[in-house]
Amino acid sequence: MTAAELIDTLEAKELLPKETADKLRKKIAKSSKPLTAKSLARFLIEKGHLSKQDVVEALAAGGEVKLPPPEPSSTGEPSGVDLPMEDLQDLSSSSEWTMDGESGAFAEPTGGAMEAAEPTSKKKRKKSKKGNEWDSPLLLIGGGSLVFMVVVGLLIYWIMFAENADNILGAARDDMEAGSYGNAIANYEKFVESYQSNAEYSTARVELAMARIRQRLETSDEKDAFEVAEKELNAIGSEPDFHVAEEDLSALLPRIARGLADKAEASKDPAVTDDLAARATRALEMANNTKYIPKSRRDNTELEEILATLDTIAKRQQSLSDLAAALKQIEELNGQGDASAAFAVQEELVDKHPTLLNNQELLKALQSISETEQKNISYVEEPVDASTSERDNNVVATLAVANRRITGTSPATGAVCVVVDGAAYGIDSSTGNVLWRRYTGPSTSPQEALSIESDVILIDWRMPEPNKVQQSLVRVNAETGQLVWRLELDDQVAAPTLAGNRLLLAGASGKLHVVDAKSGARAGYVQFSQPLTTTPTFDPNKGVVYLTGERSSFYSVSINDMSCLGVYFTKHARGSIVAPPVVAIDKVVVVENDGADTSKVLLFSTTANGAIDKQLGAQRLTGRVVTQPLVDGRRITFITDRGQIAVYEVSVGADGDALTLVAQKSDRSAQPRVSFGHMLDGHVWVAESSLVKYAISPTGNRLNAVGLKNDYNRSQYVTPLAVRGDVVIHTRGRRRKAGFTVTASNSSDGSPYWETDIATPAAGNPLASANPLALLEADANGKVYRFDPEAIKTRVQNDSLENPLGNSDETVYSYSNLLADGAAVFAAEDAAHVLLYSPSAPKPLSKIDLAAPLAASPTTFGKGWVAPLKVGQVFVLDAESGKPIAAPFQPTLEAGRTLHWKPASVYDQDRLLITDGATKLYMLEVGDDGAPALTAASEATLNLTPLSTGFTVAGDVAVAIAANGQLSIYKLPELEPLQSVNPGGRVVWGPHAAGETVVLATAKSLTAIDSSGAATWQVPLETGALAGTPLTDGGSMIVAAQDGTILRINLADGSIAGRADAGEPIAAGPVKLGNRLVVSARDGSLLVVDAP
Repeated sequence: MTAAELIDTLEAKELLPKETADKLRKKIAKSSKPLTAKSLARFLIEKGHLSKQDVVEALAAGGEVKLPPPEPSSTGEPSGVDLPMEDLQDLSSSSEWTMDGESGAFAEPTGGAMEAAEPTSKKKRKKSKKGNEWDSPLLLIGGGSLVFMVVVGLLIYWIMFAENADNILGAARDDMEAGSYGNAIANYEKFVESYQSNAEYSTARVELAMARIRQRLETSDEKDAFEVAEKELNAIGSEPDFHVAEEDLSALLPRIARGLADKAEASKDPAVTDDLAARATRALEMANNTKYIPKSRRDNTELEEILATLDTIAKRQQSLSDLAAALKQIEELNGQGDASAAFAVQEELVDKHPTLLNNQELLKALQSISETEQKNISYVEEPVDASTSERDNNVVATLAVANRRITGTSPATGAVCVVVDGAAYGIDSSTGNVLWRRYTGPSTSPQEALSIESDVILIDWRMPEPNKVQQSLVRVNAETGQLVWRLELDDQVAAPTLAGNRLLLAGASGKLHVVDAKSGARAGYVQFSQPLTTTPTFDPNKGVVYLTGERSSFYSVSINDMSCLGVYFTKHARGSIVAPPVVAIDKVVVVENDGADTSKVLLFSTTANGAIDKQLGAQRLTGRVVTQPLVDGRRITFITDRGQIAVYEVSVGADGDALTLVAQKSDRSAQPRVSFGHMLDGHVWVAESSLVKYAISPTGNRLNAVGLKNDYNRSQYVTPLAVRGDVVIHTRGRRRKAGFTVTASNSSDGSPYWETDIATPAAGNPLASANPLALLEADANGKVYRFDPEAIKTRVQNDSLENPLGNSDETVYSYSNLLADGAAVFAAEDAAHVLLYSPSAPKPLSKIDLAAPLAASPTTFGKGWVAPLKVGQVFVLDAESGKPIAAPFQPTLEAGRTLHWKPASVYDQDRLLITDGATKLYMLEVGDDGAPALTAASEATLNLTPLSTGFTVAGDVAVAIAANGQLSIYKLPELEPLQSVNPGGRVVWGPHAAGETVVLATAKSLTAIDSSGAATWQVPLETGALAGTPLTDGGSMIVAAQDGTILRINLADGSIAGRADAGEPIAAGPVKLGNRLVVSARDGSLLVVDAP
C-alpha cells in the first residue's frame, strides 16, 4: 500500500475529513523523498489525528500488515489489537510535517483531540467476588501479556523486514549515483530476489538493468555494452515501470551507437567493420524506438550524425567490395590484352567511387594495364580523301562587318587569323582590315589557327542534331579565306599539331589521326586503348610525338613509322591533363591538375630513342594550367588560372636540379580565369583582364611589370596572343561593350598600331531598301554599316558610317526600323536619343535627342515613326528630320499611375493601336484641328492584364500576349474583346503580322489567327526556336530559325512550301534583297541566301 492509498482508505472510512485528506495529498506530491504508508500512519497517530486501532485496521485492509486473530477477553468478547507506537516506522524528519491551515502544510495538533480520547475522571472499581480458580487476576494478566507479546513480535518482525527492503534499495540507488555500479548491482539483485511483492519491485528491476548496461559500458567497450543492452531491454520490456529507463537510455543508446560507428569507421578489417556497423545500426534503431527513448528526449542532431557515419561506412564497404570485383575483372581483361576494356572497368569504378582514385591496389592494376597497353597500340592504314568543296548550303555570300576603331599601319606583314565566338576572321596584320570571315562553329575551347605557309588550318564544328558534333578539318588561304581542302572527321578531335608534312589530331575515340598537310587526305591512324583529349606535341629533333591519354598513360610515338615507343604510367586522373606537353632541351614537361585549385609540374627524361624514361622532378603550382606552357630555350613559363606565373629553368642532362625556379608572380585572383601568354625577346607577355609585359629578374626571383602605354585594363581576353615580328596581336572583350576588339600593339611600349571591332551582334533585323538599293545593319554598339552594290561585291565592310557620338557612345542598341524613302532609325530602350539614318543627307547618320527615354521600340508610321516615351507621351516624328509631325498624345494620368508603353502597331495606315499594358488600349490618330495633334479616337479597358507584349495588328484583329500566357484578342476598329485562343504552351516568338494573319509560336507549335480572331491552323514546329520577324511573300511567309533553317510556310494551312539552309545559326531576319534573302548571323555578319 502506498501513502496515497492509505489516505484514500481513511477518507473512505470517514476517518479523515476531506480537507485534511487533500492537504495530505498535496504535501506528499511536494515531498522530495518517497513516503511510505507506515510513515504516514506513524505521523497521524503521533499527531493525534487517528487512533492506533483505526490506522492498523486501514493498513491491514491494504495488505501492509497481517493482524493476528484476536484473543477472547474475560467477558468472552474478542479483544482489539493493541500495537505500540514504537512499532511504526518513524518519519525521516518530523519537523517538515506541520499542519498550517493557511498554507495547507501540516502543523502540530492541539491537545484537545488527544485529551478527548482519555477519560476525564476515574471511577473506583468494585472488587469482584472470587469465582473459579482460573479466574485469578494473575492468570488473566499473564495470558493477556502473552497475546500482546506475540502480536508485538510479529509487528517487530514486519517492521524490521520493511526497513531492510527500503535500506537495500536506497543503498543501491546511492551506489548508482556514485558510479559504484558493482555495489549497486549487488544491492539491486538482493532486492529483486528477496522483495518481489514490494511496490517498487518493477522500478528496481528496471534500475538494475540500467546499472548492468552502465557497468559494461564503463568497464568494457561498446560492443559488450550493446550485447548487455539488447539482453536487458528484452528482459525488462514488459515491466510496468519500464518508463523509468527513458532518461538513462536517452544517454546510453546513442553513446553505444556512436562508439560502435566510430570503431567501425576506424577499422581496417572489412569483416570487423561489417560486424560493428551492423551492431551500430541496431543500436541506432533502438535509439529511434519511442518505447526506449521518446521523441521529447531524443537528440536528433546526434542521431543524424551517427547515421551519416554509418552511410559513409556503408559506401566505403561497398567501394571495397566493388574494388575487389573490379581488380579481378581488370586482371582477366589485362590477361586477354584488352586494355581498353580494362580501362573502362577502372573508369566505371572511379565514377561510382571517387575516393578510390588513388587506391594503391587500383593504381598497381592501372600500371599493369599501361605495361600491357603498348603491345596493343598499332598504326592502322585507312586512307580517306579530302574534298575541295564546301558543305552544301544555300548561302550565296557572307558579308562581314568590322569597325576600325583606330586606323594605322603596323610593320607586320601578311594575314593573321582570329577565331572568336564561332567564327574565324582573316585580318591584315598591317592595317587591321578584315579580309574574310568563316563560320567555324561552337568550339568548346579557345581555338588558335595553325599557320602553314600562306594558309591556316581550322576545325569546323557543326551540330546536325542536338548533342551531336560533326567536325571537319579545313585548310583555307590566309589572305582570301578560300577553301583549299576539307576533311570530314568521324571523331571529336583536339587542335592539330604539325609534324613535318603531316597533321596529327588526337581524338576522343582513341585515334591519333595522321593527315597529309598538303592534300588533306588522311593516311590512317594510331589506335590507343583510351580517349585522347589533348593536343599532341612533336619534337623535331628526335622525331617523337608525345601525347597523354585521358588518364594514367603518357605515350611516346615515332613519327617515322607511327609505332609506340613507350607507355609511361603517370597515374593522372581522368581529364586532369588539359594543356599539351612541351619539350625543353632534352626533357619533356606535362602539367597535371591534381586538385580543384592546384596543379603539379612533372618533368621527364627520355631514352636514346626519345621515349619517356623516368620522372626527374615535380613542382607544385597554385591554380590549374589550362594553356600550353611557354618555352624559350631552357626556360619554361607556366601560367595558372589563379594568376600565378612561374618561370623555371630546365637542367641539361641528369645532373643537378631538374627544375630551378627563376622568377614568379603569385598574385591570386578571386575567380579562376583563362590567361594567354607568349615569350618574346626574353619577356613574358600575359593577357587576362589586362595586357602585361613582364621582365624576368632572377635576382629575388621576381617578375617585374614593364610599363605599357595602354594595358587595356578591365578587359577579358578570349584568344591566344599572336606575334608577327615585333607586333603583338591580341583580342579582347571590352567592358560594357558587345563584340570583340583586335589590337596590334608595339612590343616595345604597348602602344596600338590599329584596333578593329569584330563579331558584334546586330541591333535587330537587317534592313533592305529598294530605292536606293542598299543593305543596312546596325550593331549593338551603335555602328551602322551600309552595303551598296559595290560593297556587296567585296563581301566585307570595314568602315561604319560616321557616328556623331564617335566611340564614346555607351548605349547598347537593340531596335532597327526601316522608314519611308530608305531612311532608318536605330534605338535602345531607356535611351533618350536615337540614331537616324537619312540616305540623302551629307552625313547620313545623325543623333536625335528625345524629350525622355524610350519606353518601347519605335514603329514606322507613314512618313514618320512613333516614339513612346517613359514620361507617358507618344510622339510621331519625321523620318528625315526627326522633328515632331504632330503634338504628342498624353493620356490623363490619375494620381499614382505610371505608364509603361508597349510598342505601337499600325491599323489601316492612318491609325495607331497602343497600350500601356496595364489598364488601357488606345486607338490614336493624327487630328488637324488648327494644329496637328496625336489624339485618342477611342479607348478600351484591357480584359487581360498585365500584358507582356504590345498588340500586333493584322487585318481587323489585334493580338497581344498576357503575362499569364493567354492571348488578348480585340476586334478592330471597335476595340471589342474576342474569345482567347489556346496557343498550345508559352509563347516564345511573336505575335507577328504576316499579311492578314497574326502568327506566334511556342517551343513546339506554330499558330495562325485570322482577321476574325479565330485560330485558322496550328502545326508542329519542325525547327528550333524562331528568330527575327516573318517576311510575307504572296500567300506565304518566310521565317528563320535560330538553328539556321529557313522555311517558307503557306499562310492558308501552315504547310511547309520550301526549306533552305543558312549553314550556321541565325540571329535575325529575313529581309528581301532583290530575289534573295538576307539574315543576320550571331556575330553580326550578313548571310545572303537563296530563298526557299
